Amino acid sequence: MEDDADDRFMMQQAFIDVNFADHVRMFSSSEFFLNQINAITDENELPTLFVLDFNMLIINGGELLVKLKQQEALKEIPVVLYSKGMRPILKETLIATGAKDCFEKALDYKDLCRQVKALRFLAEGNTVVY
Repeated sequence: MEDDADDRFMMQQAFIDVNFADHVRMFSSSEFFLNQINAITDENELPTLFVLDFNMLIINGGELLVKLKQQEALKEIPVVLYSKGMRPILKETLIATGAKDCFEKALDYKDLCRQVKALRFLAEGNTVVY
């Protein structure tokens, strides 16, 4: 989930470049995301990975992480958070709350593609090193 339209566009392009765009749904708001996820009634339609921008309006990524981990049907789905300011203490707190991993938002397109490729492998159930 990414609330910045330019960042969403760049991330979508990166998913296209790593041949995974057909498996990704992007949301621009926490509320719309939660409504869509909570509307899923067939557990086979649940995602295999949540990727959240920490700095979202109204409900930030950390608060959203807590909401996801409180729901029985969603709590085992890995959650990865990213931010322009992912400090070590924030990363430790988010992982203690249930995040699979956290990373600093990529500064250039090459790094973004590397991160997106790692996210693809994680979504496919592989172990990933960022």
